[in-house]
Amino acid sequence: MWKQRSPEAEANNLPPGSLGLPVIGESISFAIKKVAFFKERHERFGRIFKTNLFGKRTVRVYGADNIRKLVSGEGQIVRSSYPTSVRKLLGDQALSMSHGDVHKEKKTQLMKYLSPEFFHNHCPILANTIAERVQKWQHQSPIDIHFETRKLFMELAARFLINIDITGEVIEQLMKELEIFTDNVFCLPFNIPGFGFHKATKAKLRMREIIASSLTESVNNNDTDGLSSVLQGLKAETNDVPIHENYALLDSIIDLLFSGSETVSSAGFSLLHQLSKHENVSERLRQEAHSHGLVKLEEPVCARDVQDMPFVDAVVKETLRILPPVGGAFREVLQSFELEGYTIPKGWTVVFGIRETHERDSTVTSTSTFLPERWLHDKNSSSSSPTMFPFGGGARVCPGQAYAKMILKLFTVELSRSSALELVQDSPLCFWPSPKPVNKVLVNVDLHHQCHDRTCETDALCAVPSQGLMCSCKQGYVFLDETEDVCVDMDECARHMHDPCSHRGRCVNTVGGYRCECLHGWDLEHEHCKKKTSQDAKCMPGYTGDHCQEIVSAKKAGLKQIPAIRRESVTLM
Repeated sequence: MWKQRSPEAEANNLPPGSLGLPVIGESISFAIKKVAFFKERHERFGRIFKTNLFGKRTVRVYGADNIRKLVSGEGQIVRSSYPTSVRKLLGDQALSMSHGDVHKEKKTQLMKYLSPEFFHNHCPILANTIAERVQKWQHQSPIDIHFETRKLFMELAARFLINIDITGEVIEQLMKELEIFTDNVFCLPFNIPGFGFHKATKAKLRMREIIASSLTESVNNNDTDGLSSVLQGLKAETNDVPIHENYALLDSIIDLLFSGSETVSSAGFSLLHQLSKHENVSERLRQEAHSHGLVKLEEPVCARDVQDMPFVDAVVKETLRILPPVGGAFREVLQSFELEGYTIPKGWTVVFGIRETHERDSTVTSTSTFLPERWLHDKNSSSSSPTMFPFGGGARVCPGQAYAKMILKLFTVELSRSSALELVQDSPLCFWPSPKPVNKVLVNVDLHHQCHDRTCETDALCAVPSQGLMCSCKQGYVFLDETEDVCVDMDECARHMHDPCSHRGRCVNTVGGYRCECLHGWDLEHEHCKKKTSQDAKCMPGYTGDHCQEIVSAKKAGLKQIPAIRRESVTLM
């Protein structure tokens, strides 16, 4: 499978591309262009090219076949690796930095707490936390969906992975520092003020302080004894070290937030963003939730519910396909091998592009189109599902993928069954290190009621009285009949117990309202004839006095009756 070459042949058979300047290679160009750096070179050289990034000679490659070769060769010809800056910033204790038996033990420890039993026990609490946040958004619309999803998924990670209960203010502090850390973690490892590595290092130190303070408070309040968490497993190894000095523990938490919270929140943002632009998808999700009996908002969602919802699964998969939260994965070459007909030398780094592989999947039509239906096909059908590697693959597949999928499915169900989304302000996206908006993306998250699905007909609105959901009429309309579905225009001029124009003008009915045509000596004020402009102001027949409130006999006054009310027929276009 892997062809070996002599050193002389290797030097003459490298992939196309440039190694750039000594030491720094093409790092400056990459720092400026980010994802566009890879795109330009793939368009020029094809599926594979060489470069020099972060002080490492690197090969970048995409394609499902190439990814499968690399992940299947884990521990033989390649092993998981990251640039020097990432290794130094995350630390050797990080799960993603470990290898061999150490990695296997850490992964086993993590999976112990992310088992099916974990999701069965915690699903109702997870779903309730998400539902409460969605309800809060419904009273804050429009919301900045990138900020709000990051805040939500940070809280979920803190509560259910690390098992510390932290305030919204502390979450926002962590979000700020983690964003600085994430934006600068891939860089040249020079700890010089102004450089990315220095910024990330400072952010890490501030995160240690925030986490140590919150963790100490949780321990003092006995808040960590209730639920099993990854944190408790980590504490078992370092129980004798004070929390604020336990850098291994604190850095492990930062690693969990970096690899768990940031990637899941990126996917959550992408999911909400796509649903705000595809009402038909939201409607189908709502119908699927209702078909499972999840109609009333107080009905709890459990793990079994989301596992049996194929369209929810399709929406999550399509989100991860079109906007994978991780753009690529790094591998260190243990021994030289051949790929795409070129030699990949020992000691080099090879990076497989996940985003490019999804975007250029030849088995999928319209790869940039959000189309969850592409994942739905008959089990007996010969058609295959699209290529997807959002969590990597092989022995180093992301151990938190089950957590990510479950959280995203719960988020999808709670969001779609209770909310109607409206995109208010959109923004282009940048893709480094994860998809996020260049500017704010604002979305109205409005309450969606059952009677919307029942269909309140023309000019009817949804109401929520104590007895349950029902339809009601807009102001200026009344129900046509006892079915209380269809509303028609109310004739205020005919129904009003007191003349709405206060006998100082003619009432003219309009669709959804009325207007007053004031008599001589009266002007409109707030749509009513209130402002007296003349001492000889007129009143409607049958009324007299300074304010036209005194009733008189038309015969006694010697006046000829004139119609008090005139109606107009107005047609809605």
